[in-house]
Amino acid sequence: MSKTEYRRRFIMMAAGAVLSGISLAFGRNGAIGGVTTASAGVVLSLKTGLTTGTCVIFTSIALMLLQAVILGRRFKPIQLWQAGLAVIYGVTSDLFFLAIRQIPSETYPQKLLMVLGSLMFSVFGKDAL
Repeated sequence: MSKTEYRRRFIMMAAGAVLSGISLAFGRNGAIGGVTTASAGVVLSLKTGLTTGTCVIFTSIALMLLQAVILGRRFKPIQLWQAGLAVIYGVTSDLFFLAIRQIPSETYPQKLLMVLGSLMFSVFGKDAL
């Protein structure tokens, strides 16, 4: 694979991480918890008081390290991209949570709109990944 192809793939994955981070922010603001990929980070944030994004970064990198241990020599250096994408995902979720936290989500219709927003961003984010 050429350097241009690697660059193009990383940009697409980064865009997916941003959209997934936005999805997580909408989901948390709608009080539905979090998306499956971030559930460990969400629970950890509730227990530690750290931001959800910070905990998502920590858990994602911990899982990447576990993956490296399991794969051993089969773990390729290119897979370290996961750490950078985890940071993009975590930071984006924190920034967008701060940006949308003033949007009211007390009533059921408001929560439903947040859930729909979360699903919309999640679908486009997963498609880019």
